Amino acid sequence: MAYTLKRQIDQAIVNFNKLLEIDPRKAEAYFHRGAAYGMKNQYDQVIADCTKALEMDPQKMVKTYGGEAYAIRGLAYLRKGQYDRAIADYTTFLQTNPRAKAIAYLDRGKAYAGKREFDKAWDDVHQAQNLGAKVDPKFLQELRQASGREN
Repeated sequence: MAYTLKRQIDQAIVNFNKLLEIDPRKAEAYFHRGAAYGMKNQYDQVIADCTKALEMDPQKMVKTYGGEAYAIRGLAYLRKGQYDRAIADYTTFLQTNPRAKAIAYLDRGKAYAGKREFDKAWDDVHQAQNLGAKVDPKFLQELRQASGREN
């Protein structure tokens, strides 16, 4: 974790790999390694590790980590253009985390926009803004043009 916090991602991944060699039942090690892979834009690895963590200990992933594995995996799906899966993960994250983060609404809104479900996209963008997110003006302009709406 210290290497991750210091942005020494490759070393963090090496250490998570060692930990998993010692104890392959550590769901949190898969979760943290998945998050580290996310920092390297290695989305297939993110999906694999977060899925493994969620399968191994779903309660711990929600109770201890606030469902972040869903949000991290959701972002990987979003970046891969797998919008239905991204929406499902962000929806689960938002349902399991009482302190929902604005970025989850924004990213789910981007997934809805990718599916051309513009009313839902706008709803999530507005929710994100209400929670204090600063939305990229370029994305807003693209959403306006694609949806034919001003807001």
